[in-house]
Amino acid sequence: MGFIVKVVLAFCIGAAAIAGLQAVGLRSIKQHLHSDAARAGLPQTKPAVTFDQRKIATPIFPKTAPIDTRAGQAAGVNAIARRIDLQNRAAQNAVPRPRSFPGVPRY
Repeated sequence: MGFIVKVVLAFCIGAAAIAGLQAVGLRSIKQHLHSDAARAGLPQTKPAVTFDQRKIATPIFPKTAPIDTRAGQAAGVNAIARRIDLQNRAAQNAVPRPRSFPGVPRY
């Protein structure tokens, strides 16, 4: 029983310490934000280098002609035709072949 009381007491002390540190940190941040140093803001400086974004973007993304997709379309049509041909062959192989007799022509 004494061990459980010690664990609960240690947990309460730890939680109180964390809450106290958070309160102290928040208070110091609020004091800094209300001070004159924070009101002054960041010092205004000029950029060291200036550049034109339009001049940089042109070599990176050059103008290209439209992409010709006719070869891909033809390949897709040929693939579908091949599938249909394979299905027809599989259906024909599933049906039994007609009997053949020697000397009798098949029509």
